[in-house]
Order: sequence, then C-alpha cells, then structure tokens
Amino acid sequence: MSEIAPDTLTDPAAAKAVLRREAFAARRIAHAAGGTAAAEAAAAVFLAAGFADRARVVAGYRPIRTEIDPTALMTALVRRGLRLCVPVIEGEGLA
Repeated sequence: MSEIAPDTLTDPAAAKAVLRREAFAARRIAHAAGGTAAAEAAAAVFLAAGFADRARVVAGYRPIRTEIDPTALMTALVRRGLRLCVPVIEGEGLA
C-alpha cells in the first residue's frame, strides 16, 4: 500500500517520488529473493513463445541495480544468429 499522504496528491512530483521509492524497494526484495532464477525463467518463456523466430535484430540492455538481467536471453539470441543491439552510455557530458 502506498504511503502517499493526502496533501501529496496535489503535488504530482512528490507523489511520483514516493511511488518510485516503493517500487524500487519491492524490486530490491524480489531481486534478492530470486533475481537469477527470474531472469532465466523470463528467457525461457521468451524463447518458447517464438519471438526470436520472427526477428533478425533485437535490442537489449545491461542491467543496473535491481533490473532483471537479460544476459542469458541475449546470449541465446546471439547463438541463434540474431543481431544484438545495446545502448552505449558514455557518461555525463560525453555525448
């Protein structure tokens, strides 16, 4: 349950900040409880659904903090001959 106070409802930025903190806390707990298993399960579901059979290029990302790690899926896709694209973040002021 959200901890948004009634007076926060008039301040969307404050409400968003509260919700982001709550979401991050929930992800941190879920990640600690089984982040690797969840990533492997997600990869298996994606591959079984046949999405990779209809693609030639896929976009991926490198996980940070509590994001699900798509590395196993990306590796499987590359092994199937798909082209993998990931964003490059050079750092603040380096664009």
